[in-house]
Amino acid sequence: MMNLFQVARDNAESFSRRYESVRDAMKETAFQLDRFVEAVWSEGRLAINMRPTVLLRLLALGRYQNVYDWADELVGRTGQSREELLRLRLKGYYDRRMAFDCFLEQGERLRYGALNLGGLGAVYFGDYCLVFGEAFAEGLADLSYLWADSLETYLMPDCMVDELGLRRDACPHSHRHFLAALKHGAKAVTLAEHRWPALVCSRAGFIEAIFVGSVAPADLQAVRMDQLDYELYFDSLVDAALGRLRGSDRFLVEEFDTLLNLLEQNSIPLEKVAA
Repeated sequence: MMNLFQVARDNAESFSRRYESVRDAMKETAFQLDRFVEAVWSEGRLAINMRPTVLLRLLALGRYQNVYDWADELVGRTGQSREELLRLRLKGYYDRRMAFDCFLEQGERLRYGALNLGGLGAVYFGDYCLVFGEAFAEGLADLSYLWADSLETYLMPDCMVDELGLRRDACPHSHRHFLAALKHGAKAVTLAEHRWPALVCSRAGFIEAIFVGSVAPADLQAVRMDQLDYELYFDSLVDAALGRLRGSDRFLVEEFDTLLNLLEQNSIPLEKVAA
């Protein structure tokens, strides 16, 4: 099994050299590239996109489960086997997830996120973007970044893991800005700065973060959601309280109201972002 985090730590100097090589080649645009790198260094954060039910559980209970934690909790309640539950949850990704996680040390303890430079993040995984404080990321002993979605990038069609690719791309938190520059630098220098967040992390793609460690509400710097969704839910709060909404609409608005209360109780800012 591969210790991905040690590989990332060992790659630190390699990422510095690779970045300098790219910067030297860009010449006329090196100054713009430096600005992009500085932005990622100072503002780039570890983030996880979540569905509202998962976020509510974290805020209410102070726990964030990965898929293995979730299955272990349900085994005793449902009578179903761990494998059955994992197959139900992961669906078509089951074989690929098992192949990748089993290849890595601490595979069942891994948690997945992305490098975020602002914005709503990898919304494919959830509409709410949880942004962790820099102190949380710096305090993790085991944190690595990869070029892109691990299951799409480092698994071959037969579910064999691309070990060479992993060893090349694993990057420590201290050098995440260089990884971002290697992946996005050529494009970033052609864009206005306000477009950099979507370049780094969006529905279209992201730099994956993998870490081991517990997550608590106190670790969060902020939670972000879509501005239009916020306005829609907020404007419906009174209707929900007066019983004017029915079915799924009422459930969504009441869920949003609970979320607002829990964020306030935990002193976590809710940032509204235009998609």
